[in-house]
Amino acid sequence: MHFENNNQAGMTIVELLVVIAIIGIVAGVTGLNLFKYGPMYELRANARTFYSEMQNAKINAIRTGNPWGFVCNEAASICAIYSSSGPDNDFSTTGDNTLYKTINLSTSKYGIAIGHGTATTRVIGGAIGAEDVTYADDILTFNARGISNDGEIYIQNNRNESYAVGTNKFGNIFLRRWTGGGWN
Repeated sequence: MHFENNNQAGMTIVELLVVIAIIGIVAGVTGLNLFKYGPMYELRANARTFYSEMQNAKINAIRTGNPWGFVCNEAASICAIYSSSGPDNDFSTTGDNTLYKTINLSTSKYGIAIGHGTATTRVIGGAIGAEDVTYADDILTFNARGISNDGEIYIQNNRNESYAVGTNKFGNIFLRRWTGGGWN
């Protein structure tokens, strides 16, 4: 006696096309979200980098008993972090400073740069002027007690969204995002 086995295992072409269509839709939605939110994610990541490096500089200034400094170049969107101001005790003469790290925003994918975007006021109040690094001579310094000069560094993306990272005169470090009507 001969019996035929009609139990077929596997997928049909229609089922395979449905799965491919679902994968395509999910990939399309994901790609659109990355395009939409990518600039803000990168801006926030860079702002957090500034914040954490400021914390690191403050802690190291206290730990080593020596001043640490951030020297920013607004035009190039670069901030250099120095662990020593050299024999002249002046962070503005960078040739004799001891470089710890450099934060270079100019290599970002979404046009991250030093700038205030659409923000109209400073974090501490008052109108934003032409300066996007408000520290005197664009230099933030932490002394051996962790106290700093006050000011902000504003960074923006290619959509003019912005963050401010800065310090007050007591050395407290803050991170704020411009929401269109104020800093949060």
